[in-house]
Amino acid sequence: MVLQPNKTLVACLGEALIDMFNLKKGQPLINASRFKAVPGGAPANVAIGLAKLGIKCAFIGRLGKDDFGFKLERVLSENGVDTTHILFDENTRTGLAFVSMIDENTQDFLFYRNPSADMMLSISDLDKAFLSRVSILHFGSLSLGAQRSREATYAAVAQVKKSGGMISFDVNYRRFLWPDKEKAIELFCEAIRMSDIVKVNEIEVRLISGEEDVQMGARELARRFDAQFFLTLGPEGSWFVSKRGFVHMPAFRVKTLDSTGCGDGFMAGLIASIVREGINFRSINLEKIKGALRFANAVGALVSTKLGVIPAMPTYARVARFLKNADNIEARS
Repeated sequence: MVLQPNKTLVACLGEALIDMFNLKKGQPLINASRFKAVPGGAPANVAIGLAKLGIKCAFIGRLGKDDFGFKLERVLSENGVDTTHILFDENTRTGLAFVSMIDENTQDFLFYRNPSADMMLSISDLDKAFLSRVSILHFGSLSLGAQRSREATYAAVAQVKKSGGMISFDVNYRRFLWPDKEKAIELFCEAIRMSDIVKVNEIEVRLISGEEDVQMGARELARRFDAQFFLTLGPEGSWFVSKRGFVHMPAFRVKTLDSTGCGDGFMAGLIASIVREGINFRSINLEKIKGALRFANAVGALVSTKLGVIPAMPTYARVARFLKNADNIEARS
């Protein structure tokens, strides 16, 4: 499938939920008393990030038929995301995630989804005709936690792949959502085998590869799977890891206010670059990969400078200005 920025359709499938941010930084949730409600959920964040970067994007998922669900649908729509594939569930609530920033790169999470509406997405909810037009389908591991949403996710993946589309998967491991670690690893590996693009962090590399050394673990993943891995390491930058090569891109130095969602920003920037540059993983151009990593790092860095992921997602023009300033600084140094 040839990717063209004005015609390519990206769909993000999975959870949209409300992040309840502890207003006091450095305080664990057990001591928190004041929160700010902010729309979130990794696939929803990526969808809005893509739309703000000028990429045509739709969101697929279930929301609770409640005020939080209505708010999420409105925020997605207001930010340019196609919301016609959202369903409202009368029997389950919109999910909540309580978040506390312990330090610049560490968060304390507590999820309320037992079950939440996103877990009730079913195969019958999917529009096969729509999915056949999707160029890139992006999803994360929270969709794999419940059998019903897992089956729907796999069905959507199969339909997009059948039509020649690309699959993007963010492992996005949350330990407290996976009481059975071995089951989590099994499902992550299953999803990786279905995917063309996989985002991982150092914890996830160690978990899936079984290697303590992150670089050795990343190489082991590249050996075991055909997917193209994008490894995010926060202040240490990011890596492209594949059977076909390795590329490192340093991080940008910014004043971090909130690192929650930097990975979602990175993912939005990466997919946007893949679309804009027409990157084809059947014939990899490492120079284009370097450019995609740099753009994705820039989006992730900009997201870290504000509280709340969605308000922090930058426009394409904002990223372009940021990169131009970075180029000027590098040229003077």
